Amino acid sequence: MTTTSLPLVLLPGFMCDARLWHALQPALATIGPLILCEPLQGDSIEAMALHVLPQLPEQCHLIAFSMGGYVARHLAAIAPQRVRSLSLLNTSARASSAEEVQRNQQQIRMLQTFHIVGKPALHCNALSIRPILSAKLYWIYCSLCHSI
Repeated sequence: MTTTSLPLVLLPGFMCDARLWHALQPALATIGPLILCEPLQGDSIEAMALHVLPQLPEQCHLIAFSMGGYVARHLAAIAPQRVRSLSLLNTSARASSAEEVQRNQQQIRMLQTFHIVGKPALHCNALSIRPILSAKLYWIYCSLCHSI
């Protein structure tokens, strides 16, 4: 399997679903097949990663947004043979503080009660990603990208 034919696994952020990637799907599909992951499920990053792990093919490029970036980094650590590249959008390279963990857990409990799925706005456009795609780099430029 060549690099360009590897699937791109798209991980949404907290309170997001596959609609997050809708505007980018046509451009991303020119790189490789797309796998849209379900909304994150679990009460910890490890639990979320273990929930996503069965959805990963033998090898893939992981692209993740926000909290999905934390999950993607954990997936790369526990299954490095399956993750060819990692592209992180609007996420952090540092661990969450105790306050952030507590706030996120409270929000998870609220979601379990009220079953709300959100969709934040992505401020990407074809002009910003076209040069990146033509260069065959597996990065998407939004307001902030990190890579490990």
